[in-house]
Amino acid sequence: MMRIAISTIAFERGLFSEDCFEDKTLMGVDIKSLSNFEDNSSQLLAWLEEGVFEALEKQFLKKLIMNFHEDEDCVHAPYETYECAFL
Repeated sequence: MMRIAISTIAFERGLFSEDCFEDKTLMGVDIKSLSNFEDNSSQLLAWLEEGVFEALEKQFLKKLIMNFHEDEDCVHAPYETYECAFL
């Protein structure tokens, strides 16, 4: 489900070109799933697969926060934040 959430955020925010997403159906709902088509999308997927999912499996990860900034020099003032807590 985390992959779907990140894919949806990435698609809705326009983080990658539409070519980076595959159309899929999950439980009767059409979704966009992030795929390995660009270096940046591949990097995000690698972080998910090799970092987030592994940390979840080992129960190391308690919270994932995804921030969006308008200016990379102003990292303390995100204009949008997504937070997932894992119990």
